[in-house]
Amino acid sequence: MRLKYQLFITLLIASAILVAMMFVVSSLSFSRGFLGYINNADDQRLAALVPELEQQYANDGSWDNTATDSGVRSVLRSARGENKNKKSNRKPPIHN
Repeated sequence: MRLKYQLFITLLIASAILVAMMFVVSSLSFSRGFLGYINNADDQRLAALVPELEQQYANDGSWDNTATDSGVRSVLRSARGENKNKKSNRKPPIHN
């Protein structure tokens, strides 16, 4: 083979290896960063639930009511600051 073809193939293989390595490194970096973001978001949401769960247990003395579907909904609703009896300040949309 001629020297220029050997040089071309060598550079092509080196470039392909470099691109593959860059892909692997960027994929690992993205997945770690994204998982870190998801874990932090989950930690913040769960931290908001702790006082509500403590209150629910203090009121009922057991987890029986909290384990039901309506009990879970009420804990989540109160953790988000929602209240069933509270009227919304939102006005209905005006249709012309």
